[in-house]
Amino acid sequence: MTRRCIIQNIYVLVCLIGYSRAIPAQVSLVPGLENTNTSVKQKYLYQSYEDSTDYSGRVSKREGETAVVLVVHELSPLISDAIKKLESLRDMAYVRPLIMYDEDRFDPEKLTKHSVPFIPMSRRVETARFPKIAFNTYSGIYQAPAKPAQVAWMANQNIFDFAWFIEGDVYFSGEWFEFVHMHANDRRDLLVPELHQNENGFPNNWLHWESCDVATVDNHSRAFIPVHRISKKLATTIFQHLISGGHGHHECLVPGLCQQTECAMGLIADELLGVVRYRPSLSLKDCRRNDTHGKFYHPVKTQEQEKRADHISAELEKGNNF
Repeated sequence: MTRRCIIQNIYVLVCLIGYSRAIPAQVSLVPGLENTNTSVKQKYLYQSYEDSTDYSGRVSKREGETAVVLVVHELSPLISDAIKKLESLRDMAYVRPLIMYDEDRFDPEKLTKHSVPFIPMSRRVETARFPKIAFNTYSGIYQAPAKPAQVAWMANQNIFDFAWFIEGDVYFSGEWFEFVHMHANDRRDLLVPELHQNENGFPNNWLHWESCDVATVDNHSRAFIPVHRISKKLATTIFQHLISGGHGHHECLVPGLCQQTECAMGLIADELLGVVRYRPSLSLKDCRRNDTHGKFYHPVKTQEQEKRADHISAELEKGNNF
């Protein structure tokens, strides 16, 4: 193994060790990999960055370093498109591309052909990490591990000042370096596509206000965050609040804690927003047909994916787990 590969492998291990510190002792960082073949384990733990010369031999923390994390629950044409764009970020100075994948949904072997390091998440690990009320409220209506895993990883790593998290049903009709570069000099702790503060009608104007222990009549915020950028400082605040028994849907707790602490938040540049909403879904074909370059679209799902999401939500309302 070359000296450069050794240094790069140490860098990835530092990120993973920081993440593992927040996991209870009885929960392994990589559950289920004990019987996985050696090549997958090696790829999983020691995937090296294909860095440009700007990165060569430089693995220490640098001011302003940003992670760009694609959050993956399943493989699809949309995800394949996103991974290609994610891989192109390897050549950007001070940017590190990563994939956070749901190990409950597919085998990591499916990701080994990509030259981007990947980090596991699972519902089992996150429910062991957080108090029940914290996980159940913060994770959202699908009880998925993504939002808890994101804030836990960001709070406990020691490399990145900021991280972009892009959900798997988000499509960007341009190259990813465009939105990363546009906000590179913005030091605010939270950037989101949609933000509401101290709206009239609280708490009757939104279903999830009652879950949020920091929302009051005079001080409440909610944000739509299928794509967002967050600072380590804010992620740490949220993480500590949750593991201490605090609770709230992520759409209100994230901006709510930012509003109540010494954090700054704002909107992603308006020129980057195409159609970003909760429902109805958009098709990838329709998004690609639109000739407007450099826009975010959400949610981009197939009819099958939308039906499956509705089914999960309905079953959870009945008290059934997945």
